[in-house]
Amino acid sequence: MIATWCFIFIGVMRELSAAIVLFTSQTKVISVLIYDLNESGDLAAIAVLGISMLLITFAVVLAVNQIPMFGAGNSTRARLVRAWINRRVGTAQAAPLPTLQARSSS
Repeated sequence: MIATWCFIFIGVMRELSAAIVLFTSQTKVISVLIYDLNESGDLAAIAVLGISMLLITFAVVLAVNQIPMFGAGNSTRARLVRAWINRRVGTAQAAPLPTLQARSSS
């Protein structure tokens, strides 16, 4: 329980310090803007900002996953499955995909 609290506290302090450094009188980071809107009771604007942050994050993650070096297509298992499928191309009957099986400790 204490370890979990420490882990969350460290993350919050890192985000807080970044927000403090970036915050000026002319600019506001989204976290400060959401806090100000919460204080004024504007829940609709908070919801719009939250959904916008979610969509932007989702789009960035999708874009990064499309880069071959970072995406899922670069994994060893994906290469093995592709190689297995390429070996099976040309056979008359489609075989099931191979599965990983645990070894028995006998």
